[in-house]
Amino acid sequence: MFVKCTYWEDTSESEKIIGTIGLLPKNPKLPNQYELGFVLGETRWGKGYAYEAATALISFTNKNYKIEKILAYCATQNIFSFKLLEKIGMQREGIIKKHLLKNGNYFDSYIYTLINEK
Repeated sequence: MFVKCTYWEDTSESEKIIGTIGLLPKNPKLPNQYELGFVLGETRWGKGYAYEAATALISFTNKNYKIEKILAYCATQNIFSFKLLEKIGMQREGIIKKHLLKNGNYFDSYIYTLINEK
């Protein structure tokens, strides 16, 4: 299973893509574990778009697929992302040192999980 969605904003002037979200298989040897990833234009942070998309995607996939565990990573400095992951019910499991590379610099990241208790 691979689910990816693009979300956009309909303005009176034009439709504009503002972000994307997806669930990808984590590892072929670990069936039913998926990684949640999302990207949202910085000017849209904190407005509820990512929350709405994440909850809809997780709800859809839980109804239509067997998912045991969802994982997500975010930079420890990215307050909006980790607050969102916590708001959708994910639990922080730990920190991975020098996990993300951006503009030639390594950053630590948090790992979050959501276990499906069905």
